[in-house]
Amino acid sequence: MLPVTEKLPAKLPQWFLVGLVATPILLSLFSGYQQRAFDSYVHMFLADHYVRGWFDLWEPRWYGGFSVITYPPLAHQLVAVFSTFLGYEPAFILTMALAMTALPFAAAAFARAIGAPAAVPWVFVLLAAWPTSHRFAYVYGQLPMMVATPLALFAMAMLKKYLVSGGVRRLMLFGLLVGATAAAHHVTTIFAALGCTMVGVGHVFFSTEKVPFRTTLLRSVLAAGVAAVAIVVTILPFWQFARQEPQTEIPHVSRDPLWERPFGLDVVEQLVFTVVGIIGMIYAALRRRPLFMLAAGVTFFALLSMGTTTDLPKALFGSQYRWLTYDKFQNWAAIWFCVLVAQAVSGVRRAIAVPLVAMLLPLALLSVSHKGSDLLQPEFVQDIGPMLKPLNGPDAAQYRHLTLGFGDQFCRLSIYGNSPNVDGDYHTARNDPVLRTSGVATLDASKYYPEGPRVLNSVLSRADELSLRWVYVYDPGYYDALLEAGYSLEDVWPNGVTLFEKADVTPIPPSAPRPQNRWGLFWGLVPLTVLGLALLLGLLELRASSGRSEALIDPA
Repeated sequence: MLPVTEKLPAKLPQWFLVGLVATPILLSLFSGYQQRAFDSYVHMFLADHYVRGWFDLWEPRWYGGFSVITYPPLAHQLVAVFSTFLGYEPAFILTMALAMTALPFAAAAFARAIGAPAAVPWVFVLLAAWPTSHRFAYVYGQLPMMVATPLALFAMAMLKKYLVSGGVRRLMLFGLLVGATAAAHHVTTIFAALGCTMVGVGHVFFSTEKVPFRTTLLRSVLAAGVAAVAIVVTILPFWQFARQEPQTEIPHVSRDPLWERPFGLDVVEQLVFTVVGIIGMIYAALRRRPLFMLAAGVTFFALLSMGTTTDLPKALFGSQYRWLTYDKFQNWAAIWFCVLVAQAVSGVRRAIAVPLVAMLLPLALLSVSHKGSDLLQPEFVQDIGPMLKPLNGPDAAQYRHLTLGFGDQFCRLSIYGNSPNVDGDYHTARNDPVLRTSGVATLDASKYYPEGPRVLNSVLSRADELSLRWVYVYDPGYYDALLEAGYSLEDVWPNGVTLFEKADVTPIPPSAPRPQNRWGLFWGLVPLTVLGLALLLGLLELRASSGRSEALIDPA
């Protein structure tokens, strides 16, 4: 049952809301989406690192070794904890399901906090039916972002409550939620900062609560200070890493102007969000409604999601604007859009609103079915057991391997095999200057990048230096490059995978001294501790609010 202090309106019974929210999540549990989602096995690999060495910051299996402080650890650590009794894929599915379950509750808490309590039931309905978040979860597999998103929304809701009512516990909870957001996904801190800024500005100019300006100013300064400290301290080692020069830009469709992108559902969504957001801003301004900042937020996030269609990214992010990927802004535009539309339809009769929502549900279910990723990913290789035999042989750890044409599923060979990969699937962590300046995301997909064939040939020509013995191929288009580099065909499996080998390469030399592990204890304990404290204070706040008939999610 929903944690509310009053029953939902009769036109939207609780069983309807619970069923609507639960349906996509339950279906996702059995859809097998994790096999085809783009990033799922990347995050399982990073979770596997923490299983192997919770306090060890050095991961030797990709790129000749890299530090895991290059990615905030919270989501991966949650998968690692659950995997100890479930296994990696069920643990990934469970963590994603928990995040997707929390999302509508967080959005409802946010809606109520910004002055739209009547919209709460419809927030559940629209978030369950609108496909954007489902696409990010079940097609893109972006687990850290989906874990961080409800945490950021709860932080925005708690900021509003603190600005209105004060209280040390609310301030602490706000800071912990912001810190947990950063510990799950560094990019989401941008959305948390922008969202909290909009909540604060909206409170100053549009709030109906009578709070003295001096009090509001003091609370705003305190909240900003606490948030800044939480973001920096929770994942301090990551921010030290982030100061280094970025790699050469890797092409990404989300940076392209709209007129250069393929026309699809995402472009339609961006246009809808922008138009509705602008209309909402005009209406709210004319009527002096407090939801002006919500409509402004929808418009702002929608414009950013269009990448270089406007100069807004360059103005906001400076030289970093060519490195960011802007599809994530679309997810936030969608969430705020659902809250805005929920407020608009909260007074509409069920006979009109429910059919409109029902028209959206098939798109959400399509996302759960992972059919969209099937068009862009190679066919999933079900049985990798035979492929693992060379990688788990007696001397396998002394030689490296490479995959070509597998897509993101190649991470499975790194999870279950002992041979390191010359390549990897988290390009931000790369140390090799050749790869950092290549403009190529992965060697596995090198043929799709302008410089890809040259970079691949460069790597293959250094096979002896890199101890690159095995190359697994799932795309015949790479055969010629391997034969020219002196590799010979060793095995062919019925699933279409072939194995090339160069047996005369020298083994990996004795490992150089690893970087100092001085942040290992911090990295292993602080993020989960921050999340645990946030959950504890959140339960205390929810209990106290329920006693005052001010539950976080109250449709009254």
